[in-house]
Amino acid sequence: MSHGTYGVPVGVACYGNESGAGLFDGGAALVNVLLDPVLIFGLFGAPALGLQGAALATLITRALMLVLALYILHARLHMVINPFIPWQKLKASWLAIVEVGLPAMAANVIIPFASAIVVAMVAAYGTDAVAALGIATRIEPLALIVFYALSGVVGPFFGQNLGAGKVERLQDALRVLTQFCLGFGLFLAVVLWLLGAEIAQLFGGHDEVVAIAALYLWIVPISYGAYGLIMSVNAAFNGMGNPWPAMMISAGRVLYVYLPLAWIGQQLWGMKGIFIATAIANVGLGIWAWLWLKRHIYQSIALAES
Repeated sequence: MSHGTYGVPVGVACYGNESGAGLFDGGAALVNVLLDPVLIFGLFGAPALGLQGAALATLITRALMLVLALYILHARLHMVINPFIPWQKLKASWLAIVEVGLPAMAANVIIPFASAIVVAMVAAYGTDAVAALGIATRIEPLALIVFYALSGVVGPFFGQNLGAGKVERLQDALRVLTQFCLGFGLFLAVVLWLLGAEIAQLFGGHDEVVAIAALYLWIVPISYGAYGLIMSVNAAFNGMGNPWPAMMISAGRVLYVYLPLAWIGQQLWGMKGIFIATAIANVGLGIWAWLWLKRHIYQSIALAES
């Protein structure tokens, strides 16, 4: 399940107020930006704390946003219950959160675990290869930022419409998601095919590092559309209060498909094979995720009509 940087935006978004969620996160970032120079350089009589000042600015911002978040969630959205209510009611509330939260947390843990294994595999080709992978995987989130934003909207949208009994709208949403993810993914692939080397060059490094990073950005972006679809499907399942498919898709992509394919690809084609395995895993699991969500929507519609 996607969440805002400072906690409350997901609650606001679930009430259909995406602009409010954006304002909250944007306001938090603005406060942090204003506090940073004051505490880092000692402006307006504050002590010059350097790096500690940056950390303190973030801490103060998050504390202020926590207070504001609790106010919004309790006073306006009525989403924070009294912790002193009878234990049975409190336990039921906690269990409902844990039921969704634990699988979502597990899905998020799997990805960095697999990334660590892949870095170890790439390290066999030397420090240049590791540096190149680091550059490519820094560029990748910037390229995928639109998909991250989309998944933040998809969860509340699917949850709202399922809760309101408007399950037929989920079919239209899946169609639009598919068209957008594949279309925008193709656009990203073309841009990175043409400009991947130039973008990697901006991060520094000598020719060998840039060449390896460019190779990654030439192969893997072919699958970005499918990966964007995976993110949206996972968000949709979480938003509908059904987190286990999302966890199984994430686990399946990484543990049962990507890592075995990466090992096979490395044996056949070396480091290039690892990159090819990434693209194949994204495409394969993207198709699986799409079919799973489509079937789930059809089942929801049939259930609503019965």
